[in-house]
Amino acid sequence: MEENKIETELETNETNETNETNNVVEETMDDYKDMIDSSMLKFSTGDIVEGEVIGVTDDEILMNFGYIADGVIPVNETFADIENPLSSQYQVGDKIKAEVIRKDDGDGNVLLSLKKAQQEIIWDQLQEIMDADQEVEATVVEVVKGGLVCKVLQTRGFMPGSMISTSYVQDLNEYSDKTFNVKIMELDRQKNRIILSRKEIEKVEVQKQQEELFATIKKGDTFKGTVKKNMNYGSFVNIGCVDGLVHINEMSWKNISHPSDVVKEGDIVNVTVVNVDYDKKKIGLSMKNAEDDPWNVSNESLKVGQSYEGKVKRVLDFGAFVEILPGIEGLVHISQISNEHINHPSDVVKEGETVTVKVLGIDNKERKLRLSMKTDAGETVREEYVDVKEYQTDEQATTSLKNVFADILKDIK
Repeated sequence: MEENKIETELETNETNETNETNNVVEETMDDYKDMIDSSMLKFSTGDIVEGEVIGVTDDEILMNFGYIADGVIPVNETFADIENPLSSQYQVGDKIKAEVIRKDDGDGNVLLSLKKAQQEIIWDQLQEIMDADQEVEATVVEVVKGGLVCKVLQTRGFMPGSMISTSYVQDLNEYSDKTFNVKIMELDRQKNRIILSRKEIEKVEVQKQQEELFATIKKGDTFKGTVKKNMNYGSFVNIGCVDGLVHINEMSWKNISHPSDVVKEGDIVNVTVVNVDYDKKKIGLSMKNAEDDPWNVSNESLKVGQSYEGKVKRVLDFGAFVEILPGIEGLVHISQISNEHINHPSDVVKEGETVTVKVLGIDNKERKLRLSMKTDAGETVREEYVDVKEYQTDEQATTSLKNVFADILKDIK
């Protein structure tokens, strides 16, 4: 009985051990399968994966990114070139990111692209830069019609001609191969479009420079400037951070018909500040040199009562301006043009005509001459009272004459 009991126990133990062994094997297999599945990296075409370089040649990069198979990055999917081969840019152990092109390249490896991944990364970086309104460095790689093609963070962007500078750019080629900071104005991944602007940065710099300039500039300051544009009424001259206006009357001591008679765009000129509008940020300039002032040079030879030959420069409603010496003009009021009554100065004189005039008065302070074309010497007494300003209207001139006649009658009485 005892022997049967022992045999029974042994058989039972063997059966239990067998069952336990079978159970252990089955559980371990399942666990191993689950472990493989859970450790298997899940990714799709187009995903960005990160890994470590495990091999580099000038033809490809081998990358371990935690998958059962290695990743292969062909040289044509990188930014390498003859001057910058792969072996000089990467080494074993480098951490890199790449985009999945295919899960199986035919040799059991995963085909990856460093270039596409970089582009996506760059787009993300550019978006962050634009959102933060930051600057980014750009290099001009090509000058095309309408603007500049620039390289920015290993990708290409376009800068329209209107966004290159705050001032007009006549020749875009002067920016060829130049590197400077820009602002990103527009990003469109779908259209692969990046619009850049250097002008936005310049605007901030110019504004700062203008604030500094207007904090110190004053009448009488002198500058060396560049003629930017000629208009009928004068020339705009750039003195660094602002364009000032040289009115046509401030371009020469001589009377000129157009600024182009004196300067052309691009000329370097010396200018003097004659007025400043601090609120509107405008500056009036003059190109006249005090040393060349014909009034200072010539007026010593002018004598009241002396007659001179001169050229009629302008004919206005209230009289005519006659140049009797280079740069020296005087007004012949309508009442002094003829001994006879006339309706308009043009009834007697024409621009460009040579006439004989007599000096009635010299005003050194106002730099004005009063002249007469009358032949009757008896009229000169009356002439001393005439002081009609250059820009008087007919009505103002008539009022002045009435006052003169009233003074004469008073003297007679």
